[in-house]
Amino acid sequence: MLTKDGIEGITEPFEPVGEQEIVISHLLLEAAKIPVDGELDIQCVPGMIVISSLDPLESVPPCLMELFDELKIDHDVVRDVLREGGF
Repeated sequence: MLTKDGIEGITEPFEPVGEQEIVISHLLLEAAKIPVDGELDIQCVPGMIVISSLDPLESVPPCLMELFDELKIDHDVVRDVLREGGF
């Protein structure tokens, strides 16, 4: 559900009708450095919906990936850390 006034203004449950769709503008994707033609990963967590590129490693600067490689940190470990919000 999207609301301009926040959840405080909702007085009754929201029942979606038919197929619902969210459209994300190219400008917003570009600002987040997500390829406009790439696949998205959408995660629902308490209090938020996180939309990211399907592979979070795409957002890591190459110089940082080189450092992870030099330290022999597996890419799957880096990916898991990014998906968990840095924890």
